Amino acid sequence: MSVRRIRSAAAMGIGVMFLLTPLLGIGTMTRLAEQTAAWWTPVCIALFLLAGVGMIAASADRHYHRLATAMVLAAGVQWLAVLLWFPAWTGELVGTDFINPLWVSAAATLIGVGLVTVLPYWAAVAYTAVILTTLAFAYSLAYSGQVLVMAEAMRAVISGGMIGVFLAVVQAAMSVARNVDGDRDRLLSAAAGTAAREARALERDRMDAVVRDEVITVLRTARAGSPARIQQEQAVAALTALEGSARERPPTVSPEMAYRRLRQMVVDYSDRIEVILEVDPAAGDYPLAAVDAMIGATSEAVVNSLQHAGPDASQVVVGQFGPESIRVRVVDDGTGFNPDRVPGDRMGIAAGIRKRMQQIPGGRAVIDSAVGDGTMVSLEWRHR
Repeated sequence: MSVRRIRSAAAMGIGVMFLLTPLLGIGTMTRLAEQTAAWWTPVCIALFLLAGVGMIAASADRHYHRLATAMVLAAGVQWLAVLLWFPAWTGELVGTDFINPLWVSAAATLIGVGLVTVLPYWAAVAYTAVILTTLAFAYSLAYSGQVLVMAEAMRAVISGGMIGVFLAVVQAAMSVARNVDGDRDRLLSAAAGTAAREARALERDRMDAVVRDEVITVLRTARAGSPARIQQEQAVAALTALEGSARERPPTVSPEMAYRRLRQMVVDYSDRIEVILEVDPAAGDYPLAAVDAMIGATSEAVVNSLQHAGPDASQVVVGQFGPESIRVRVVDDGTGFNPDRVPGDRMGIAAGIRKRMQQIPGGRAVIDSAVGDGTMVSLEWRHR
């Protein structure tokens, strides 16, 4: 669960509802054509289609930064459509057999759910109160010709109470999601701090050893005048050791850091994926290149599963961080495929998984799949 996912889901649902509302309201449009001026229906249909497309577009990752604006504009479109009914009303009354005389109000209160994900709770409640009040006046005119009747006022109050409870539930879910996001950020920050401290400690130990074994040796043997050749060689060796060499000390990653990086990567894609990871207490540090390759290949396998396994598929990522190896499996029960028929230019499998693992010593990738039987991607790195 995350704030971003809740907002995107709400935007997608509201966008689809905006697109469906004109279709669902065709019967009402036809039977009540004489109740409003001819311009009102096509104007409202155009507004709803634009709002629906905008909301669906805003739910995509690349347009997420526009989601709050799109949500507020959609609320404005909904209220504008109801307000335009008043000048469009011809004075024709509606029979009581019509439950909803305004087809544009089908999803009016649903916008409040979206607003509570991007605005303060009071703003969503305020919008809901305003739209329900406006609808109460419109229903009163449509049914009786009076500005406001008690029955419609009571219906607005009851509807508002029910919707208020639902908005409170959504607000609680948003609070939980914000806490989860905050915990995730703090975990990543703590992990980065731990890694930095580990790196500083390793570098300090290295420098201590260099000073003790190299520099002090040179200083003890130094004499006035021109240094002997052996002293020159010792000085060069000491300076080289002080500078440090990436070839002599390749960067490494602790098992705990590798565990956190892999788990966070999977959770960032979807909190519906089950993640089961184990760290052997005897495990030592891993080469950074091996960890990066394992996480990159796992990421590619997870993305492929989410995109191609099917909407009803479930995924699980199982991994073990051992003393001399890292093993990860990405398994789904989706549609599956024939690995032998995958084109060679499919970069996701060829480059993102197989080639990435082949480029590191001790790395390998095995893909097991069949049409209708799901897919299992097995990744392994062994120390050589």
